[in-house]
Amino acid sequence: FCRAILRRTVVRGAPLIVIDGARAGSDRRAGFAPPDPAHPGVTIALSAGPVLIERKKGLFGKTLIALPEDPRAWAELGVPPPALDALRKDAASAKSENGPWGGVRIYRDQSRRGTYTPQEQAGELLERLLLLGLEREGFASSTYAARAWARAARLLFSARVAEEYGNDSFLDPDRKQELRDWIERGDESDDLLVASWSSSRGNVVDPRRGGPDSQVQYERHARQTCTRSLLSDHLAEAARNLAARVRTVEALLDSGLITAETAKASAEKAASAEAATRASLLASPPVCDGRFGADEAGLHRSAALLAEVSRAERAFRERKSRGSNND
Repeated sequence: FCRAILRRTVVRGAPLIVIDGARAGSDRRAGFAPPDPAHPGVTIALSAGPVLIERKKGLFGKTLIALPEDPRAWAELGVPPPALDALRKDAASAKSENGPWGGVRIYRDQSRRGTYTPQEQAGELLERLLLLGLEREGFASSTYAARAWARAARLLFSARVAEEYGNDSFLDPDRKQELRDWIERGDESDDLLVASWSSSRGNVVDPRRGGPDSQVQYERHARQTCTRSLLSDHLAEAARNLAARVRTVEALLDSGLITAETAKASAEKAASAEAATRASLLASPPVCDGRFGADEAGLHRSAALLAEVSRAERAFRERKSRGSNND
């Protein structure tokens, strides 16, 4: 269902695609790289594989935690990147093994670097290309709708590849679980996704606005008190950013990646920055220039995206159900 916009995105201005996890942002797999004077267009960075560390889970279990490579992700948290061999481009691995994260190189400090399969990278690239196309064509007024539409395309692509391969072993453990939940428990998976994106850790969707339809009503009401609404938006964004940063720092502390002193310093710095932003906004509220809020026509287009996603997912599950019955 996404072929037309994908074709237009590539034909009208294909982005530069690089394999460099250190430019992928906070997402471990793919992201939009920062602007590069040598290439004025958009750059999509794909990671060759995740940086992994092993941590104890319970009394006897162990688990692997995947970390971002991009220095920007660590700078946003106000903590230095962990001193891991797997994060150093010049480090030589001590041994290698195959596992759920693909071919894994193990370094002397026991940090690891896994490998994403070409099939998984193709799905991640598809999602980023579609997000770019939606932005270019005015379909991204609702962040939630755009993200949900592009994610559904990636999941449908992965499901088709899994059918052709006969299994989903080409996906990493997290993506594999996501795909299975989406196929087997679609409604529950979607509800959890919305909750995750609206949470302080996800910080993707503004829970006050919700989906495109409710956002239309919110924007109409907010425009009546534009200055107050704009101030409220800025204050809410500052609060969400603080909560997201603190939650992530807490997770890093729990995993043993940073010390308690570093976590405390980062949290205090984040709180001070949020307090300064709040004081500045209250002292000098932002000026409403008449362009407050998302474009209403764009929100209606975003609502159409969600309807299209619903039809595509329903058709997929009906076909899946018929196939299971025939078996």
